[in-house]
Amino acid sequence: MERFQGYHFDIEPYTLGMWRTNQTWVLERWMDTIRLIETEVRNADRSMTMAFDIPFWISSCTVPGTSYSFSAWLLEKADSVVIMAYRNSAQGSNGIIARAKSIILEAATLKKQAVVAVDTLPSTEADYTTFYTSNSSFMESELKQVKENFSLYPSYSGIAVHDYVRWIQLVNGNR
Repeated sequence: MERFQGYHFDIEPYTLGMWRTNQTWVLERWMDTIRLIETEVRNADRSMTMAFDIPFWISSCTVPGTSYSFSAWLLEKADSVVIMAYRNSAQGSNGIIARAKSIILEAATLKKQAVVAVDTLPSTEADYTTFYTSNSSFMESELKQVKENFSLYPSYSGIAVHDYVRWIQLVNGNR
């Protein structure tokens, strides 16, 4: 009989308008939510894992009242994270590797696992945040560079692609 291995949460309170006007309050509520989830998950079944999706830039936020990075705090609570490093090139100061590296390093220090995620859906933010207009060979080449770079770190545990349907369309040559 198959059974679930864990819980995976994609909580994005930074999408709320309040994030811009009262970030500390939102971070504190986010922390309350994570603590509640942690308690419920651990009390339900200690063998279940817990993972969170997090944006790459969350490492620049700190736990309110401290200088401790919010991403490290989240890593302490989770078994693993998925870093939403939504970029369409591996290299450069705004590339996938540069954007995900600080959290990969934190995960290594904390002995946690981190997956690097990329996007294939159209973006309202900017074209460089998605492989939507790319072809599959370009995407594969960029992701190979990410894998080669991060495979050196014990915390790195692979690449996630958002969105499966669009990814399959890219692989099949459909734009």
